Amino acid sequence: MMQAFAVTGIDYSYRSVEYATRQAKIKHQEIQYIYMNYLDIDYEDTFDFVTLIYCDFGVLPPHDRAKLLIKIRKALKKGGILILDGFTDNQIRDFSETRTIRYETHGFWSPVPHMLIQSNIIYPKTKNYLEQYIVVTEDTCECYNNWNQIYSIQSFGDELRSAGFDNIQFFDDVSGQPFTGTQNTLCAVAQSNAN
Repeated sequence: MMQAFAVTGIDYSYRSVEYATRQAKIKHQEIQYIYMNYLDIDYEDTFDFVTLIYCDFGVLPPHDRAKLLIKIRKALKKGGILILDGFTDNQIRDFSETRTIRYETHGFWSPVPHMLIQSNIIYPKTKNYLEQYIVVTEDTCECYNNWNQIYSIQSFGDELRSAGFDNIQFFDDVSGQPFTGTQNTLCAVAQSNAN
């Protein structure tokens, strides 16, 4: 017997929300997509299940991660489940601190000719790393900082417990592979027992 779920998707990329909405319509799926910064959610006792995957949680600074976890806990019904993932030390095993400069006629960062300066920096003290992209065109100069937090079972668990989650289980990835500690990702499944 199939179970039906009411699904809500939230994304800060308007293009992503438009694409997902079109795909749901094509597939005859009733999914509500909302264009919004997930740091601004204000749900209470609404969802049975929340996912935040593709290591998106670790791009936020610590105060925003704490804020988001509390908002998610409030949005979950009692006993609701949160699944999220992050990078482990294995992610930076082959990550080297470098700076490259390339000239491109077009590409991911700009549709017009541009210079791309990429810097990779590791911050061992705070257990995070930065992939910085400076894109210079004839008319503009833009800087994009992609931060990523590195997690251990202890640090991930500490953040979740501080926000009121418990019954935390860890896996190698969001597909539920048993935890070995040998993968680039770490998945946490946590339960909200109070709102």
